[in-house]
Amino acid sequence: MFPRKTIKKATVKDLDNRLGTFTFPFNPETIDITRGCLFTEGDKTPADNNWSGLKSEGGKLDSMTLAFFIDQTEPLLYDVKNMMNMMSPIVINSDLHLNPKGGKALPNLPGGAKTVHEIVNGLYGLTLMVNASDAANLNNRPHLIEFRWDKVAFAGGITDFSFKYTLFDSNGAPIRAEVNMTMKGRYLPKGQLGGNYINALLQPKEEKSTAESKKSF
Repeated sequence: MFPRKTIKKATVKDLDNRLGTFTFPFNPETIDITRGCLFTEGDKTPADNNWSGLKSEGGKLDSMTLAFFIDQTEPLLYDVKNMMNMMSPIVINSDLHLNPKGGKALPNLPGGAKTVHEIVNGLYGLTLMVNASDAANLNNRPHLIEFRWDKVAFAGGITDFSFKYTLFDSNGAPIRAEVNMTMKGRYLPKGQLGGNYINALLQPKEEKSTAESKKSF
């Protein structure tokens, strides 16, 4: 991996305003965005009976799949002491190595970010119900979120989330994770959805009809 001065941070905002907004160094392997349009088979076209016409049923949800790493082992190259240690032909004590004075075995994530474990748990928390006991069913659903990284922006909900810890420190704390996350909603090529995100994204759950609720048993 080519040395980088910094890692561009991603921002995840909870649109339900329950878990807040957090940022973390985002190191993607792939970003896959899919746009779907719904066409069905209509009547035959007047000009050619060999094919039927395309009947538009509107748009479908966009989807975005992210495969990325969260890594606490990459040296902070913009730190002067670390730069000097890396340039020295002799390995000396630094915060990147265990030392008898009790220095840190690994650096913190850049910018005071949370640990690998906390970032993974934060993303996992967004897949849980906003309010599972909501009688109106408006919040009996996972969180709606906004994801941003550089010029990539997407608003919607997480449909699949998996992670794998691949490296641990001497105390058993995870310091590297591979994460795969899929969202459905709207890709935001202009960066903004406009208006109330919740109202724009969410279709309220259908309520049972009065007649159905009064069925006799």
